[in-house]
Amino acid sequence: MAGDKTGEKTWSEAYVKLNQKSVLIRSLKDLPNAQIMYLRLPDGASHGEGYESSGKKSLKKLYRKKINNITTIDGSATYTLDELKDLVATVLKQRKARDIRVLDYKTTVLEENDTCFDHTDHTVSARLVVEVLNQNKIEGNLTG
Repeated sequence: MAGDKTGEKTWSEAYVKLNQKSVLIRSLKDLPNAQIMYLRLPDGASHGEGYESSGKKSLKKLYRKKINNITTIDGSATYTLDELKDLVATVLKQRKARDIRVLDYKTTVLEENDTCFDHTDHTVSARLVVEVLNQNKIEGNLTG
C-alpha cells in the first residue's frame, strides 16, 4: 500500500525499549506518525495450537493460561500475559491514543478443534487491547 516503485525505502525502522522489552517500530518516511509496532511473537497457526518451531506456544495459549509466558521469535524478549497487557497499556497511554482500531474482538476465542473464520491470534490480540482499555480506564474511540 505504501510501496515505492523506485526501489527507495519507504519505511524506516528502529528498535526501542518499552517496559524493558525490545520492540521493533517501522515508520513511513513521508508520514512518521504512521507506525507499526512489532512484538515478534510466534504465529499460533489458525487454531492457536502453535508450531513446533516455537515450542507450540501461542498467544491463545497465553491468553487461556495454558502457558505462563511466550518468547519472541528472535528470543529477545519473553512476556507473561500481565507483561503483555502492561506493554499495550504503556503504548496506548504514551501515544495518547484516541482512535483505537482492532480486529474482531467479539468472536469467541476458539477451543480445540473448533471451526475458525480467522486466525485466533487476531481475535486474542484484539481482545487483549479491549481488556487493557477497560482495566486501565483508557478512553478512546474503539473500532473493531
